[in-house]
Amino acid sequence: MKKFRKHLMKKMLTPRLKKLPLVRLICHRLFLNFTILMKLKFSLWDCVLIFVQFQTLWPTYTGENARVIHSIVTEGCEIDGHIENSVLSPSVVVERGAKVVYSVVMPGSVIKAGATVEYAIIGENCVIEAGAKVGTAPDGTEGWGVATCGPNVTVAPGKEIPAGAMIYSGEEA
Repeated sequence: MKKFRKHLMKKMLTPRLKKLPLVRLICHRLFLNFTILMKLKFSLWDCVLIFVQFQTLWPTYTGENARVIHSIVTEGCEIDGHIENSVLSPSVVVERGAKVVYSVVMPGSVIKAGATVEYAIIGENCVIEAGAKVGTAPDGTEGWGVATCGPNVTVAPGKEIPAGAMIYSGEEA
């Protein structure tokens, strides 16, 4: 095991990296952990270059009418409706009077005022127009399923998407 670790460290230090005075090693968690690095006399203070990929978004805004219960809401969301037992990805907008229950909403989606999303998965950049209803609560029948909207789908005002339905990319329901 010791040979394996030393061999892996040598492979990670390419000739170009060896020439740099201060080097940041990016170690995969499955191969090297903090304990192994300490045994190899690796100093974390030598690391100065940090390579990360993330997008900084504004904080989540919850309006006066917002009600969030047992849900995960990420940064950049604007909530002024009812969210319950759901997951909202970054930059999701839930307008006043909208309801999202037991659902997953992907980034950039907009749930307009008066719309209802229950037991559904909403793809990226979808728009659920005012008064539309996507999915229903389980009714005990064998044909029931989670309603799914693919990316870039717009559900027309007042339209009802039944449980188990799958709306694909680019379609307008």
